[in-house]
Amino acid sequence: MIEYRITIDEDLDDIVAILPENWDEISVDDYQRLFSKDFTTLPAIQQTLHIITSLTKLPEDVVLLLPIDEFKSMVEKIRFVYGEIEKVDVEYIEINDEKYYLYTDYSSLTTGEIISLDTLLESNSGNINRCLSDILCLFLRKKKDNGKLEKFSTTLFERKEMFSKLPINQVYHLIIFFLDTKNISKVNTRDYTEENPN
Repeated sequence: MIEYRITIDEDLDDIVAILPENWDEISVDDYQRLFSKDFTTLPAIQQTLHIITSLTKLPEDVVLLLPIDEFKSMVEKIRFVYGEIEKVDVEYIEINDEKYYLYTDYSSLTTGEIISLDTLLESNSGNINRCLSDILCLFLRKKKDNGKLEKFSTTLFERKEMFSKLPINQVYHLIIFFLDTKNISKVNTRDYTEENPN
């Protein structure tokens, strides 16, 4: 992380901005904030402004007051976001000595899993990147003593804050996985409603 001390007004204390230098330093929460809106259609300078405000958590009006040389320095440091996150295949994610395994049995999704996934995707305009910490709650689960993964429960969503603090590069492979399979629940729900219109 790089620390920037920004003087906006001589009569006020400096503002401290922390800027990540690589994907290792970006949390799931940071990643979701980065994709909180579709910025890819914006002009290049507006895209850069959004990236800087998302990653430093500085208000846009503060960033707009930066000397241009300082802004350019920040831009140089965040160029890595235009590159790919290295894909890492892992068997589980470990947090506080607890192991969380990826649940992938899509052949037998429960009603709760389908409704939860549909609701998350619908409320985020189908953008997995905006709701990744919720998706992780659905599909990262502990193993029981018998070796089977936990069953679905709405209490799984109590892990959202914990998952939101994970470095994005630890779970990025899950994003790729869900981007390839995100329409599963819609197909299942649509099949049911089309067969049972009442």
